[in-house]
Amino acid sequence: MRIHFILAANNSSSQTRVTVEYANRLVRRGHTIIVSVPRFDFFDFVCWKLRRDSQQRVDALRRTNRFLHWLVIPYMRALLICRPWFAKTGHKLDPRVRIHRYLAVPTEGNMPDADVVVALQCYLLGHLALLTPRKGKVVSSIRLDYQAGTAEPAQEIASWREFCVSFYRRFPVPLFAVSRRAKESANGLGIPVGVVIPNGVNTEEFTDSGRRGNPQPLRVTLFVQDHPQKGQDFGCAVIRRLRELPLNGKVLYCTVGNGVKPEHRALFDFHYGYLTGEDYPRMYRQTDILVFPSQYEGFPAIPLEAMASGCAVATTLVSGVDEYALHEQNCMVCSPVDIDGMVHNVRRLISDVRLRDTLRDNGVATARRYTWEKATDRLEAFLKGLPAEETKEDPWTQPLLPSTLQPHN
Repeated sequence: MRIHFILAANNSSSQTRVTVEYANRLVRRGHTIIVSVPRFDFFDFVCWKLRRDSQQRVDALRRTNRFLHWLVIPYMRALLICRPWFAKTGHKLDPRVRIHRYLAVPTEGNMPDADVVVALQCYLLGHLALLTPRKGKVVSSIRLDYQAGTAEPAQEIASWREFCVSFYRRFPVPLFAVSRRAKESANGLGIPVGVVIPNGVNTEEFTDSGRRGNPQPLRVTLFVQDHPQKGQDFGCAVIRRLRELPLNGKVLYCTVGNGVKPEHRALFDFHYGYLTGEDYPRMYRQTDILVFPSQYEGFPAIPLEAMASGCAVATTLVSGVDEYALHEQNCMVCSPVDIDGMVHNVRRLISDVRLRDTLRDNGVATARRYTWEKATDRLEAFLKGLPAEETKEDPWTQPLLPSTLQPHN
């Protein structure tokens, strides 16, 4: 089968990571795999941002500045410099996977022939709907819970969700969801979803660090991104409160990710920055407690990657996390933007060595249930048009306790 994955950007993103994991496994199974990436990153998304901003009453200077930042400068650079595939992502793609480049949007003339086209970004569906059948049957995925409540900033997130949902409604294609809640949410909006295929964890890359006991200093790492739904302000408020509390032993506060706001930088002892390649899993192996403050997800990779690496995880109970999270068993959970709850959870992990080690051990066991091989089995069946009913091998249908995890006393 000729399977064509099409991306909206040539960068290191969650969609890129998912595509690489699937492409590597599918090509090993004998499929012909093509991955298409644009020379102009996120063209449709950028156009949406410009249209949305133009509808708001902003002064001409701000509009010009946004235009230069989001459109002219990156795209002029793209025209002058032909960036190689994965130049800065650190992802390892099987050499048998064919890389294809297109200019800005997919068209009949710049898309290869295939049996199936997998488009993870929903706004590509409008372009793919115009292609002839020889370019392949188009399928896509629901990667977010489009009915989830969010605390801040509601306007931007609501606008983006409305933008995405409009594509699924206007261009109906076979869909799979990354979590049960994402599927139920889509169904509630009148968007039919065929099957749930959770993302996996590369357990060969993310391995247990073996860090247990009470290392000094204890390293607490906050995951940050500049997207508002990732909860940076919430997470930093938690760290600020923790710094004001009397804690036993030395604690080193770190960040990993991009876009740490200037007003938050002084809260931390070390900034890993945006990591790729081997630097990324190494960061997890150096971390004792990983704080994941996100407000809005579909099936985030961060908590499971941290669990697989032997971190004790304190996370918000967002979509996807709720399918495997057991409070005080394999992680500590709280509601999004519950500062008191997250402070309490992280403080307990800092002070209670036994609880921390229980979560480390059980987190590793949990992450090993979500393999990319299982996810690829389900995706392969879905692309072939085969029914993909839930089975006893699916991680969410198996009891998490007591045989797999050890309760904390």
